[in-house]
Amino acid sequence: MWKPRFGTGFKISVVALGIIVALHLFIMGCTGESKKAEQEQVKSIMVGAGAGLKPALDPIAKEFTAKTGIKVEYSYLCSAMVLTNMQLTRTGDAMVPGSQHYMDLAIEKGVIDKDSVTVAGYMIPVICVQKGNPHNITKIEDLTKPGLKVGVGEAEALAVGRLTEKMLKDLGLFEDVTKNVVLTGGSASKLVLPLAMKNLDAEINWMATCKAFADKVDIITIDPKKLKYSIAPIGMTTYSKNKEATQKYLDRCFQRNLSNNYLQQHLVRK
Repeated sequence: MWKPRFGTGFKISVVALGIIVALHLFIMGCTGESKKAEQEQVKSIMVGAGAGLKPALDPIAKEFTAKTGIKVEYSYLCSAMVLTNMQLTRTGDAMVPGSQHYMDLAIEKGVIDKDSVTVAGYMIPVICVQKGNPHNITKIEDLTKPGLKVGVGEAEALAVGRLTEKMLKDLGLFEDVTKNVVLTGGSASKLVLPLAMKNLDAEINWMATCKAFADKVDIITIDPKKLKYSIAPIGMTTYSKNKEATQKYLDRCFQRNLSNNYLQQHLVRK
């Protein structure tokens, strides 16, 4: 009977093929175990966020942790400081500034992956006044009343400050309101505290921030024809080592949305 003969070269090829297959299976197994171990090790993600977003973001973190077991650690600062800190420390998994302006800067500086950015919601400015509205402020023009003590956000560092300045300038009220400004706050939450303590008569601040102090202040909405709002974008940092967990958080923010019914009920413009 004819028996096939295999040369030395063929035998070496078979052995080599066996080694390659074994290595492939080993690498695949290691990769799978590595990814599994990485997922198991992710216990928290760090998110840099504008301070004015705290009332909206804290509940999302609670829901996200309950669903995934992953804790969300926030660093709440003014949007400019959030960006600066992330750039200097090269840490953090996600960023949620109070306006698109700071997200554009973050992308330009290589802090945020532009392909990950989405809209988390919208930030609505309102007129915030002392409880009971003793000065009878009903519209944005009332902030020009002589003798009022008005607070606004710092335009160079605070998203609500930039928006306030643009809105007042477009309405031709900037100079007259500025005459009454006695305080420029470094963060949305810090800006509302003096008003709650009755050291200010009124201010322009985020609706979400003012609602957090509803027992101390009253909210006057701005005429939709005069209102400007801010997009609150969210994106993953280029430094993140927990990309899968962070993407889940981004998806949750998008689904939950930081916006409220105000935009849906009124026609507003940027």
